[in-house]
Order: sequence, then C-alpha cells, then structure tokens
Amino acid sequence: MAVCGVLCASVGVAYARENTSSASKAPEQARQDIRQNAQNKIQNTRAENRASSTQLKEQFRENWQTELESATSSQARNALRSEIQQKRQDSMEKIRTQREALQTQVKKIKDATKQEIVLSIGDKLNSINTHITDQLVQTLDKMNTVFSNIQSRVAKLQASGTDVSSINSVVQTANTALQTAQNAIKTQAGKTYPITISGTGTVAQQDVVKVRQLLMSDLVAVRDTLQQARTALQQAATALMQIVSAQPEPTASSTE
Repeated sequence: MAVCGVLCASVGVAYARENTSSASKAPEQARQDIRQNAQNKIQNTRAENRASSTQLKEQFRENWQTELESATSSQARNALRSEIQQKRQDSMEKIRTQREALQTQVKKIKDATKQEIVLSIGDKLNSINTHITDQLVQTLDKMNTVFSNIQSRVAKLQASGTDVSSINSVVQTANTALQTAQNAIKTQAGKTYPITISGTGTVAQQDVVKVRQLLMSDLVAVRDTLQQARTALQQAATALMQIVSAQPEPTASSTE
C-alpha cells in the first residue's frame, strides 16, 4: 500500500508538472500567433498603401500631363490669334492709304454710282479676307486639339512599352503640315487687296475683277494647305488606331 501511495503521488506530481508546462506554453504560443498576425496585417497594410500611393502618383502624373498639354495648346492658340491680330493692326494703315488712293482713282469713272460700287468692293475684299481667315483659324484650332490628343496617346503607349516607331514619321508629317497651314494663315491675315483703276468702262471693271480673283486664288491656296494638314492628321489617327487595335486584350484576371 505504501508503495502504491508513493507511485500515485509521483504520477500526480508528474501530471501536474506536465499540465503546468503545457499551460505555460499555451500563452506563449498565443502571444506568438498574435504577434505574427499583427506583423502580417502591418505588411499587408503597407503593401496596400504602396499600391494605392503608386496608383495615385500615376493618376496625378496623367492628370498633370493632360492639364499641361491643354495649357500648352491654349497658349499656342492665343499666341496665333495675337500674332494675326497684330498683322491686321499693322495692315490697317496700309488699307486706309490704299482706300484714299482708290477714292482719287475712281474719279476716272464718270458714273457716281459706279464709283461707290468700286469703293464698296474694295472695302469688301479686305472684309472677306478677315472673315475667311478667322474661319480657317477656328478650323486649325480644332485640328491642333486632335493632334495634341494623338501625341498624348502615343506618348502613353510608348511609356507602357508599346513599339510606336511605325507612327512617329506619320505624326511628324502631320505636325509639319499643321505648321505649314498655320504659317499660310498668318501670311494671309496680313495681306491687303488694293484696287488700282487704270481706265474707265470695261477696263475699270477688269481691274476690279482681277483683284477679286487674286483674293479668291490666295484663299483657295490657304485652304489647300489646311486640307493637306487634315489629310496628314487623318493618316496619323488611322496609324494610332492600328497600334491600339493590335494591343492584346486584357485577361479575365487582369480585368478583375
């Protein structure tokens, strides 16, 4: 009996120690699990913050680039209009001098009504030139906006690693054509169309017709440069669409 009591007591002590050891290990393991979970959450949060920060930076960069391009385009338009306005102001004194000369020359025409008609035509020719060049400037503004959008899209494709070498020359051609059209419009805006009466009757009529035909010829030439720019712009847009359509479609996972 004494031996049995001793054995039982030994077993009880050993059991108690094991329970105590297990009990002491359990809180430690729990603390480690909590610590690991906390570290995992911190790492996940940091990763999410980095991804969000990168996305915000990219979005800011795109918005800034768009605003910069818009501001640059607006400055270019304002500069063009200012230059044209200056050319017109410079030519006003010339137009005034030419009209005074015409008032003297029309006296060769005996009919007073015809004299007024010739003077009116002289004024109208310059007015037509102003009106048409304003319309051409508006058209050029729209074309420049489209061209800026094409340039921006090409730059984004290139930044994403897309090969855009096939469109570079087409874009440059469009840019050159737009510059040519712009220079033609500026030159046209500064032109004047004085009528010189060299005789009476049919001769005077021919003098008027000759100047009117010169104006029409000049305006057609400027419109041709604008049409060439439009064609080059359409070719650049087509080349861009071909590159975009050749891009691989996003997979389901990337879409998600």
